[in-house]
Amino acid sequence: IFKAVSEQQKKIRVVLTNGVAGVGKTFSVQKFSLDWAEGLENQDLSLVLLLSFRELNLVKDEQHSLLTLLHVFHPPLQKIRAEDLTVCKLLLIFDGLDESRLSLDFSNKQVISDVTQVSSVKVLLVNLIQGNLLPSALIWITSRPAAANQVPPSCVDRMTEVRGFTDSNLDK
Repeated sequence: IFKAVSEQQKKIRVVLTNGVAGVGKTFSVQKFSLDWAEGLENQDLSLVLLLSFRELNLVKDEQHSLLTLLHVFHPPLQKIRAEDLTVCKLLLIFDGLDESRLSLDFSNKQVISDVTQVSSVKVLLVNLIQGNLLPSALIWITSRPAAANQVPPSCVDRMTEVRGFTDSNLDK
């Protein structure tokens, strides 16, 4: 989903996938992550990290740096350093934007560009999506259609849609 279709197309960094409730958005994310973890697909990625908006809602009023936020939700990453995040090919998956209680304000001009800089979780997310924070990271956001417009089209390089799976899709 991050591969450009042609040489003329700009680099795909932010992908927004939408689909109605229960159609398979989270399943797609989990399958992508599992295939990566088992070494079957997307081995050009160094690290794939899933953060659900349900979980992010639990820390919406807290102050974190991106580094500490990752430590909170992925304790095995306690040993990762700031410089490790900037050099690895990282995919951050934000699942369930429609469940977010974070008010993502893309008109807010607070720029965060350091993974150790502390801010609100919503400001961290906006800066990640805009490419101010960790511009080398790939971002994949899933959402129901009604909430997908929370991310301005100017911040999204590719829109995809999940329409459901058939039994033959699941056999692959």
